[in-house]
Amino acid sequence: MKEARVDALPLFPLNAVLFPGQSIPLHIFEPRYRVMIKQCVEGNKPFGIVLAYQPDVPVEIGTTARITEINQLPDGCMNITVLGENRFRILALRQSEHGYLLGDVTPHPFEGEPEEAQTAELMRMMRRYLQMLSQSSGMHLRIDQLPTAAHDLAAFAAIVLRLSLPEKQALLDEDALPSLMQAEILHLRIENRQTLITMAAIRPPEDEHGFCRN
Repeated sequence: MKEARVDALPLFPLNAVLFPGQSIPLHIFEPRYRVMIKQCVEGNKPFGIVLAYQPDVPVEIGTTARITEINQLPDGCMNITVLGENRFRILALRQSEHGYLLGDVTPHPFEGEPEEAQTAELMRMMRRYLQMLSQSSGMHLRIDQLPTAAHDLAAFAAIVLRLSLPEKQALLDEDALPSLMQAEILHLRIENRQTLITMAAIRPPEDEHGFCRN
């Protein structure tokens, strides 16, 4: 049996969950993380974003982040944009000489492939979810441009769903792609049902007699 690769990865604990394919902006102000980002830029290397409910106490599963944009500010802080790439599992933690966390991590890709019917069901429910979200918010959402590949669709659903941090992390923690998609389908059933109820409750009643209330 082939042993899993173990790498040393700089870690950025956040009150956020990053998924593969997700792009997020970050403001870097702590000196230790300014050093970390500078080293990642100079070495053209990613760092890891991992949820932490307490400072410097990350959960086990995170996502590597590739820096795509950087704006150096006059006070030494930075505004950066990162793109989530690959899941990893933390095996051990230590502190770097500059004070930021280093993790001994191993790649943790999703296992398995879903059946076509499961992918089609997730696609159908995501379209319905976005349609109702568009109607209730007034936003124009491109429902016709959903990802079609199973991995991309599952990542997109995880990013878009309005869930709590523990619920988001639970999705990221799923071992297999089919189980991730099934969890998303269950969340979508609840979300779609609640959105329908909300939309029905706020819709003004029809007036049979055409009486104007103004």
